[in-house]
Amino acid sequence: MLDDSRFGLVTSKGFIKRRKVDGSIQEAIEPMPEARLPAGVPLASPGIHLLNPDCSAALSIATGFIPADSSIALKTLANLEGLWNQAWAGGGYGRYHFSSEPDSPGSWPFPSLFMARAWIEAGDLEKVWSVLNWLNTLPGAKAGSWFEFYGNRLSPPFPQVGITPWTWAEMLILLVHHLIGIRPDVDCLRIRPRLLPGVNRVQSSFPLRSGRVNLEIKRAEDKKSAGFRSNGKIRQSSEKEALLSYSQKEIWVEASVI
Repeated sequence: MLDDSRFGLVTSKGFIKRRKVDGSIQEAIEPMPEARLPAGVPLASPGIHLLNPDCSAALSIATGFIPADSSIALKTLANLEGLWNQAWAGGGYGRYHFSSEPDSPGSWPFPSLFMARAWIEAGDLEKVWSVLNWLNTLPGAKAGSWFEFYGNRLSPPFPQVGITPWTWAEMLILLVHHLIGIRPDVDCLRIRPRLLPGVNRVQSSFPLRSGRVNLEIKRAEDKKSAGFRSNGKIRQSSEKEALLSYSQKEIWVEASVI
């Protein structure tokens, strides 16, 4: 996927969506005549319908498939940033380039959270806040009931699309895996917490195997005071993360992060 000279999914702009069977990059798509797309949707409009960039590429960074500070990751994120506010105002990322959208153009919460997860791994915390602040302005935010996407419907009498649990799942992954930093490995618990600007303290508690881990994250005064304390066995630690042995009992961990 990374290095194959014919079918690798990497170019000078980072990750791409698709190659054809001959190895060439499929940059655009055309609807078949029998598609019967609603009038006004971008894919039915004249012009080129681009497949790149696509927010799914952010998952390679968010999941750690590639290092978030690598050249491929940074190029990918720079390219994906063009999906913010494409054919609308107010914020949010599209799933992919709006010109290939077979439905109404608009911003999508769960792909926007793909981007937030990738940005936090890359260390751009202001971009994370941009996504979260945008989500907080949307109808349904107070109830945690975000629509699948936000855009004007072009094909009445179809109603607004439904509320999908995918957004909740991405929000929980962002909170637990990326911000609080609970990352269970096979033989140890990895904790890699981060605090967003303006957040100075987080407390959490998680059942873990036959025990429980209670975690307090607070902002360190300086680099020297950053680190981890625990009543459990810390195998290894740095200013950014700690590896703890699994325990049958309840343990506490205190993390001071910059």
